[in-house]
Amino acid sequence: MFSIKEVSIDEEKKQIHVSNFKETKVYSFSDVEYVSGSRFAIPEQVWFRTKDKKITVFMPKVRFSVFQFYRHPMVEELADLCGLEDW
Repeated sequence: MFSIKEVSIDEEKKQIHVSNFKETKVYSFSDVEYVSGSRFAIPEQVWFRTKDKKITVFMPKVRFSVFQFYRHPMVEELADLCGLEDW
């Protein structure tokens, strides 16, 4: 089971800041090797795996769409930022 984290993205420094509300870990975009997200789930979740095999799960901003069977747009955005082609 994964605990939800707070995630912020710093595009200038090319870093992802992950907080468990006690401490913050910083990953560079190049540390991320996989990005995915839930489908049909409420609330929607996005997750990414780093090269050291750590998985981070977070809830992106809520979207209101009839196309809930697609992954949240944050999955593609994060994959693009991290330079991942296959997500």
